Amino acid sequence: MDGPRAAHDLLRAAESSCAELQHLLDTSQRDAGRKLDQASSWRRKALGLEQKLAAANAAVSSQAGKINKMDDSPSSQSMWNKEASMLETLLMRWHVADVAQLCYLALYKIKHENGKRCHLDLATLPDSKMCNEVKDIIHEARDRLIAEHMAMVFSAEKWNTFRLGCVISWNNLGWVRDLMKYNHNGVDKHGARARTHHLLAPNSKVKMPDVIPLAPMHALSDEILNGPLGNVSSDDRRGAEVKSFDAQMLDLLVSANDSTMGGMAMTGARGDAHWIALTYDGDKLMEDDTAVRASASLASCNRLHQSSHGTRTLAMWRHGSADPGLAEAWLTVKTRTVQLRKDLYRLYRDPQMRDADGAPTNIFVRFVITGDKPALMKLLGRRSFAHDCFSACCGCSEKEGELNDYTKYYKSHYGELSYEDRCALAFVALWVALEEEEPTD
Repeated sequence: MDGPRAAHDLLRAAESSCAELQHLLDTSQRDAGRKLDQASSWRRKALGLEQKLAAANAAVSSQAGKINKMDDSPSSQSMWNKEASMLETLLMRWHVADVAQLCYLALYKIKHENGKRCHLDLATLPDSKMCNEVKDIIHEARDRLIAEHMAMVFSAEKWNTFRLGCVISWNNLGWVRDLMKYNHNGVDKHGARARTHHLLAPNSKVKMPDVIPLAPMHALSDEILNGPLGNVSSDDRRGAEVKSFDAQMLDLLVSANDSTMGGMAMTGARGDAHWIALTYDGDKLMEDDTAVRASASLASCNRLHQSSHGTRTLAMWRHGSADPGLAEAWLTVKTRTVQLRKDLYRLYRDPQMRDADGAPTNIFVRFVITGDKPALMKLLGRRSFAHDCFSACCGCSEKEGELNDYTKYYKSHYGELSYEDRCALAFVALWVALEEEEPTD
């Protein structure tokens, strides 16, 4: 029994010794790890102190060996190159993609004695190949931005409005465009006169943009003319009329809400229709270049109608005969308003406006004829103006001031006779006046 017990005691003693040795080993490893981490930390601190010391030494040395303002003369070019090489060596420690930004930030931090930051000196560097390359890149980018902005300012919409308002032909506008776009006094390499493209600025790489963009203007004009708000020119190119009277009036009604007219006073329902004033007159018909214009405007707006947005030209034509007075004759009006008359005839029968697809819009209109006395008389079939009343409309006397008395009831003032009554007085059937098919009954 003594032998096994002694062996067991020896085994327990050995296990205890092994546990103590393992504990000592673990403790030594932990101590070694802590000491290693401590050594690494001391090393990092030492590196940081070395960097700070190097920066401090550099600052001290830079102040100690500070160079005064260098000479700009050509003879001192070697000194500039030497100093630039030293700065190049210092900058090589950073990535090449970061050098420019770092230099710019450094220049921003350095100040002159007057407080001006050094990065502003870049704009005053003397002309050289190196500086001019950078300036050319900046100038070209700026010139292209200016060219794009000019194209937006001188837009096709503005020039189309200008062309129509000033009555300028496409040919004349193209001549003005070429005059502004090209230099016609240039010469080629042989000394012969040649046309050269204007540049946006001296020595610029960007050409002068089309201040008058004819191509976009033509495209915009074609888009408008091909739409419902376009017009149709006559075969002799001396007149034109709108393509759709309904489209013009519907567009007018939309614009009334956003103008000084203050919107429409009527609702546009069947019993509360909008009033449309129709008029036409000639402009200096006895001169060589004159025109007759038929137009429509909104007559039942909330405020006084002084907005140009509320009037549309329906047809316009120039006189094409030896007698300018024939420009307002009924046969001339008839030949110059083919599509317009069709729309007016339809609206007389059914005063409901229609959209571009011909569908009813539930918007109703009624017409009132306005204009000066000669124009009204011609519209009403009178040849002589030697009278003091519009006998075809009412019996009010001009001498008594009754013609301009707008307080009278509209159904009995300027309108005692209906359209059917006027047709009967002229011995013209209503269907003939409206250019309809003869009724069978």
